[in-house]
Amino acid sequence: MKMKNPTLFEDLSNEVLYEIFDYLNAFDVFLTFTSLNERISTILKYIRLHIIVDSIIPNALSINKDDLPIVASLKKFDLQILTQFDIHSLSLILYCMPNLQDINFTFITEYIDTPYIHVLLNGNIWQQILISHVPYLNTFNIYISLLTNDGLFDLQSILDSFRCFLTQFDGWHMAISRLETFRYSIPYKRIVLRTLNYQHSVARYKYFEIPDICCSTFEMISTDSSDANDHRFQSHINSIELFMPRYMERQAIQLSSNIPFRKIYSLVINFMEHLSITSFVENVFTFIYRYFYTNESRQYINKLSSLIDLSSIVTLEFRDEHDLRQLHIVPYILLACVNVKKLIMRTSLLVSFIVIDNPHLTLTFSRIEHLRLFDDYLYFSSKPGTKIVQCFPCLTKIEIRVLALNDYCIPVIDTFLGGFRKLRFMIVEFVHNGLPDVPISRNYIIEKRRQSFGLNRNDEYKVNVMLGDDDLRIWIP
Repeated sequence: MKMKNPTLFEDLSNEVLYEIFDYLNAFDVFLTFTSLNERISTILKYIRLHIIVDSIIPNALSINKDDLPIVASLKKFDLQILTQFDIHSLSLILYCMPNLQDINFTFITEYIDTPYIHVLLNGNIWQQILISHVPYLNTFNIYISLLTNDGLFDLQSILDSFRCFLTQFDGWHMAISRLETFRYSIPYKRIVLRTLNYQHSVARYKYFEIPDICCSTFEMISTDSSDANDHRFQSHINSIELFMPRYMERQAIQLSSNIPFRKIYSLVINFMEHLSITSFVENVFTFIYRYFYTNESRQYINKLSSLIDLSSIVTLEFRDEHDLRQLHIVPYILLACVNVKKLIMRTSLLVSFIVIDNPHLTLTFSRIEHLRLFDDYLYFSSKPGTKIVQCFPCLTKIEIRVLALNDYCIPVIDTFLGGFRKLRFMIVEFVHNGLPDVPISRNYIIEKRRQSFGLNRNDEYKVNVMLGDDDLRIWIP
């Protein structure tokens, strides 16, 4: 049956059109939509054009400029490229926008063999392209992040090549930073260029992933000689995964007197190092020695504090993979992060004598509202469960992971239900269910809370229990 009033592409709302544009290649947008009708042209006239490119851009040499449409009325352009790219493709895009006044350019790639990398990092070439194609430009902001295994890049020379923009745009400054990443077997370097007033548009693509930093490898210089704005160049980063190899603990660190990362709300401390079987004895003895000699712990905290404002940390996670050689640092980090509300660590690390039995951490633990324990798959006993209840009086959410939901686990759940007065949500993850009939029911929870804290009968309907294939979830009013 033929539709009388079919919906055409031109009939779609502006919001739907923006969603479609986000999925398309920048060249597709220009070639297809700018001349479609007056409404589309109007959208592109008065609203900042925001395009994300996450597939390979066509070879610039294969495109004839005469085939490209000209959008003379476009004034603002936000271009985000998340794939391999060369700056000559950008010159073709800008050719279509001769009256552009404001450009926000983002380029992020994980490819090691980024083509034309030296061209991308050359400010003089950028200036030539901008002058040639967008002579009316008065706002120019960029963010470039790329990986390289070439340690020969001279940061100062790169930065100096962009100084030509200091006199061209009011209040314009740029910083360039370099750090060593530890996610790969080869110690790659990440180079980041960012202008002071860069602001990325919020998009569905989560390309601003958590940066991983080897602490003593971070270096940054900027065109602002006062260093007063150093932290503003890192203002877009609110989560960091930090790793300090043992050989770096005693190295001197050269940073600005201003802490560069001041808005970090989530911090992951990574102690993972590859251990050989023969290093186990060294692992144990190193831990014992360092526990009693706190000098190195203070050095670690000093380096950490010179990089990150620890008072801003709300979520703190420790990943250690049973490497004992740096665990003596854990209490010092907990003491330094005075505003932590969420704590994530291995169960065995938390219940170790250096953490849960540490009297200096009483105040720190009293601030924690969300506790997540993972990866040990322990047969939890009620004894450490009782200690956890005593140490965390303000806990509202707890997540634990056990090997099996069995007779050993139920008493721990009872301990938490009867011990945490402020508890509102509990998750128990397990590998297999060892109980044919799990006794944890809604009525069971209600009775336990009523016995311990006098649960209000008007709130009983809010209690909920959900048993899945690999977890047990409990909601409490």
